[in-house]
Amino acid sequence: SHYNAHKIQRWSGAVTAQIGRMQNREQMIANARQICELQNFIIEQIRDREANPREDMISDLVHAQTSDGGKLGFAEVVSLVRALMIAGNDTTATAIGNLLFVLGTQPELAQKLHDNLDDDRYVTRFVEELLRIEPPVRALAKMTTRETVLGGQQLPKGAHMLVLYASGNDDEAQFPCPRDFDLNRGNLGTHVAFGVGIHRCIGSSLARMEIKVAARELVKRIDNIRLAVPAGEISYLPTVATHSIEHLPLTFTRRR
Repeated sequence: SHYNAHKIQRWSGAVTAQIGRMQNREQMIANARQICELQNFIIEQIRDREANPREDMISDLVHAQTSDGGKLGFAEVVSLVRALMIAGNDTTATAIGNLLFVLGTQPELAQKLHDNLDDDRYVTRFVEELLRIEPPVRALAKMTTRETVLGGQQLPKGAHMLVLYASGNDDEAQFPCPRDFDLNRGNLGTHVAFGVGIHRCIGSSLARMEIKVAARELVKRIDNIRLAVPAGEISYLPTVATHSIEHLPLTFTRRR
């Protein structure tokens, strides 16, 4: 419902703040309250699906079984539903905001995208380069499981690190002229916008599809997308986890 959409947006903000922001004590407590509310909402939904399964993702997770009868524990279901609910909406919304920013500041890219809307390969490459140049997730914290050496630096077990995916996507050794939006890169698919390894984003295929649909439908329907304020005035949410535009005032015309 519309009511829940507002709440989910608020909860998403709280979760993102907790994982990616230098908060003061008051903000931290306020965000923790929001997350408690979110947890209670999810628990209520899960209990409901346990009793009354429906055709939805929560029911699938609650009732899923492996061939030998193994099921997810209650805490695992809560954790997975929270991850899918928050990670799956916040990041894609950020990506679509970044898409509009790119189209609004580089009209020639918007025109080329419109000219190639029926070329699936072109649209796919456009989305990949968008994810490389403006990754929705800028950085996430990781912890070493054992003593190791990284980049010539000795790290103890249990060391906390901030892994900067955005920095990896701007590596000139991998992507020459990294700040140029260039669809002709030979290694477009090697960006790290979805992370790498065993913690690579589980929703990457869905995210790609959502951004692709949004790009196609927006460009098909509207023209002359421009920022309504100078690019330097666009503000971002105060978090290192995501690179989310706070407000994006745009002007555009309807395509005839």
